[in-house]
Amino acid sequence: MKRNNFLIFFFFPLLFLGQYNDAGLWLNANVEKKLLKDLSVSFNPTVRFNENVTELGQWFLDQGLSYKLNKRLRVSVNYRYSQKRKLDDTYANRHRFYADLTYKMKLGKIALSYRLRGQDQYAEIYSREKGRTPSMAIRNKLQAKYASDTKFEPFLSAELWYGITNKISQFNNVRVVGGTDYELNKYSSITLSYIFQKEFAVKNPETDFIFSLGYNYSF
Repeated sequence: MKRNNFLIFFFFPLLFLGQYNDAGLWLNANVEKKLLKDLSVSFNPTVRFNENVTELGQWFLDQGLSYKLNKRLRVSVNYRYSQKRKLDDTYANRHRFYADLTYKMKLGKIALSYRLRGQDQYAEIYSREKGRTPSMAIRNKLQAKYASDTKFEPFLSAELWYGITNKISQFNNVRVVGGTDYELNKYSSITLSYIFQKEFAVKNPETDFIFSLGYNYSF
C-alpha cells in the first residue's frame, strides 16, 4: 500500500501538465580536495535518467577549481564534458565552461546563499557546418539550509535561467529543489532531493519531476 501511495505521489502531476512532462532520476558523486587553505579542486561524475527513468538521457564529468575570497564570498571556474541523448538514440558531445560567484551568510541556524553563474556551452563541435552550436546562460540561485541538531540538514532552493542566443535572450527555465543532506562521517555525506524543473518561452517546453541522490566526499 505504501509503495502504491509513493508511485501516485510521484507520477500524479504528470497526468495534468501536458505532453512534455517527464519523471527522472539523477545520480551523482562529488569529490572535493583542499589544495591550500582557501583553494580546492572538485570532481563530479553524474548520470541522469529520463523518459520516466527508462533510459540514460545524459552523463557528464565536472571538474573545477574553487577559491574562498573571505568567509562569505567564493569564486570557482569549471569545465564539464557531457554526452546527451538525441531523438535518434545517439549521443551528442557537449562542452560547458562556467564560472560561479557565491555569497553566504547565516541567520541563526539558517544558512543563506546566493550563487550567480555564467555558462557557455558548445554542442556537436565536429558535426555542424559552422563547427559548434553555442548556448549561453546566466543562472541565479537562492538557497536556504537549516542546521539541525541531528545529522540531517534540510534545504530548499530556487534557480532561474536567463538564456542568451544570437536571436533572442530571455528567461527560459526554472528549477526548485527540496531535500536534505545526511552526514555519514567527518568526510562524507549523502544528499537526497526532489526537483521540479520547468522550461518556458521555448519551443516544446518540458516539465520534469526528478529524484536525485548524491554522495559527497571532502578531504
